[in-house]
Amino acid sequence: MQARRERAKEAVRAQRAQQPQRRRWKRWVVLLLLLLLLLMRCECDEPVEGAADAGLGGATDVGVVVGDAGPPDAAASRPARRPRRAKVHLVARERPAFGKEAPEPDTWLPAFRLQVAARAPRLARCFEGAERPGALRWSAQLDPGLGLVSDQTFEPVLQGAGLSAARRACLAKVMAEPGYALEGGEGVARVSMVIEF
Repeated sequence: MQARRERAKEAVRAQRAQQPQRRRWKRWVVLLLLLLLLLMRCECDEPVEGAADAGLGGATDVGVVVGDAGPPDAAASRPARRPRRAKVHLVARERPAFGKEAPEPDTWLPAFRLQVAARAPRLARCFEGAERPGALRWSAQLDPGLGLVSDQTFEPVLQGAGLSAARRACLAKVMAEPGYALEGGEGVARVSMVIEF
């Protein structure tokens, strides 16, 4: 056991003796790498300012003027101003009147809403036996002059229940018959309403 301890102590001493050499070697490698990096960044083509004065080589002619230079030029010390832009004067011109005025609201629309509301008892019969309440959007083509409805669509609003074919046929019949009695309408208009049940 004693001999093993002695060998272990000698091995530790040998390692400690080698460590300063390793540290020195690492320091030299780091210094060389830094020197290489500095040399790579050096721009040696451009002359260094003051190289002739410092005795670094390179012959340059330097002229020295001795005397009173006078006060510094005030214009040279100020930053250069931006050139002024030429002023442009805009002349106001009168615009022509807008040819199309806003369309007048349809006079038949309030009467149409009242006639749809009057069909509420008949619409309620279409929803008899419904499991839960809901809402749907009804949209159709309406000819106000004739009072006829065509191209009807029924879409559930939000998460409303879908419609069966029988309920859809019942709703289409109630909304289309009898025709609407409207005054003052020309052409075909697309109408849309939300029906709650």
